Amino acid sequence: MSVHFSPATLDAIADAIAERLAVRLGAMPKADDLLDINEAAELLGCSLSTIERAKKRGEISTVKVGKLIRYRRADLLNTHARQALDSVGPIGQK
Repeated sequence: MSVHFSPATLDAIADAIAERLAVRLGAMPKADDLLDINEAAELLGCSLSTIERAKKRGEISTVKVGKLIRYRRADLLNTHARQALDSVGPIGQK
């Protein structure tokens, strides 16, 4: 016996499954939010050695995935934005 579903029904089922998985896995970072060092350097427009130095100074946090080191996209962007603001100085001051 085979069951056939319309495309709309299959989409509704897929959406329901995705929502339940999102709730269960909500605390886990998405794979596309974790970057390797090459992707991190490309995102920030800097060299690999700059990323390594920032990591050693504690300016960039890392996530260990097994033996691999990964960088959270949001952390990199927040750090980059904070450093940009620090280089400008307080607003209204020359």
